[in-house]
Amino acid sequence: MIIRKPYAFLIKYFKIIHIIFFVVMAYLAYKLSAVYNFFSLYAKTGTYTYTGNMTFMYINIFMVILAIALFTTLFLIFLLMKQKEKKVLYYILATIFYFISFIIYIYLITIFNKLEYTTYSTQTLVIYRDICMALYYLNYPFLILSFIRGFGFNIKKFNFEKDLKELDIKAEDREEIEVGGKLDYENVGDFLRRRKRNFLYYVRENSFILIIFSVIVSLSLISYILITVLVTNKIYGLKEDINISNFHYIINNGYIIKNDINGNLIKTNKYYAIIDFNIANQNDINYTVDLSRTRILVNNKYYYPKSNVGDKFKEFGKVYKKQVLKVNENNNFILVYEIDSNSNNLMLELLSGEKTVKNETIFKYKKVNIKPYAFSKQNIGEYKLNDEIDLSKSYFNKGKLNIINMELVDDVTYEYKKCYTETKCIDYNKKIEASGNNKVLKVEYTMDIDKNIFNYLKINNQRIKDITPSGYKENEALLDVPIEEIDNLKLVFDVRGTTFSVSYS
Repeated sequence: MIIRKPYAFLIKYFKIIHIIFFVVMAYLAYKLSAVYNFFSLYAKTGTYTYTGNMTFMYINIFMVILAIALFTTLFLIFLLMKQKEKKVLYYILATIFYFISFIIYIYLITIFNKLEYTTYSTQTLVIYRDICMALYYLNYPFLILSFIRGFGFNIKKFNFEKDLKELDIKAEDREEIEVGGKLDYENVGDFLRRRKRNFLYYVRENSFILIIFSVIVSLSLISYILITVLVTNKIYGLKEDINISNFHYIINNGYIIKNDINGNLIKTNKYYAIIDFNIANQNDINYTVDLSRTRILVNNKYYYPKSNVGDKFKEFGKVYKKQVLKVNENNNFILVYEIDSNSNNLMLELLSGEKTVKNETIFKYKKVNIKPYAFSKQNIGEYKLNDEIDLSKSYFNKGKLNIINMELVDDVTYEYKKCYTETKCIDYNKKIEASGNNKVLKVEYTMDIDKNIFNYLKINNQRIKDITPSGYKENEALLDVPIEEIDNLKLVFDVRGTTFSVSYS
């Protein structure tokens, strides 16, 4: 098989090669302009429209392959031109630029892949926008030169034929060589050994500078990654301590429900996301915290908490409504969000600060990734008085319950004290009675978590009302039950699918 020498091949197809360069570079610039516009709009508005397979829409694998082919071909031309001692500035700069572009394309792919479950701060979006802008506009010098060399237009008396003459083509550059079964392996081996030897000489002569450069680049990259992942854009998980202005948050769990405690649909086409959290005030004075901007991201849409939910969700805890947070007191609350769809992932964003830039308020958030608890039906057993019941298999995820005693009575009288001033307090007596012909069931129990288990109690498939007054003694519940005999009394608990029972005997 007879082919031209590589340099002769380059000369013969010089224009065609650069036209191909121009087409490929134009395509990459076009695709990059869409990415630049996306991040510009996202940084400006803080929102974007999610569509399926966004990664392929903006940065596809075809762009990566073209970038690899482009910088590889440019590098080969650079080596060829350098060997002939021709001008190589354009080719070495283009090789570096499209290699960097290849790296950035890979990074952008990871960014778009995370968009479905990750939100970025405005500062981060501005950085992404500026990188894409720089990469987009830097395409044009290479694009223009490829166009000139491909189509041979005169710009400031630039003449393509003159450019070819300046390449100083010699006759031997057009010589033919034979390749096939008689490939001269010895010459190829000599060439590769010579290149290897020269490269090793270069590395040894500049080893100190190369080591320093490598260390600096490596440390810079590692520092940037660690700061970005662990500080700037850290995403917290459940049970992690989050400090915002000396208020320490711990997100215990998240739940998504559509039915109330009795199994009734709360609202058509709506779900409710419930965030169970603890907050401790470690400032010097009592405070209230505004959590109205604490938002969640569900399926690419933000939602803000609802405070006017009444007692619909009291089973999960107390809704936070700007209650006073006392110094060094740990409090358990819930936030409730009305959302449009179910999801297996919630991104909670706690407001951590704000600043004004050019009359625009920019909010900063600390993010918590939450996998909502998956409710399921299970029976964890039948128990008797004084048996220890492990609640870790319920959505509480922890805790032990022990029913010590049960007693049916007609009413319960208890004493409580009410203070009108620091020095004036009056003792009162109050009688607690059941409704109608029902009885009051006194249940003595121990429980090591702050949840009211009796919200989930049924007797004879009827939900039981807890009539325990606030301020009543701890570890004793008063229940309004439609029963007069205690012999066959059986308490059945249904903790949203996790069931167990406690018998009197």
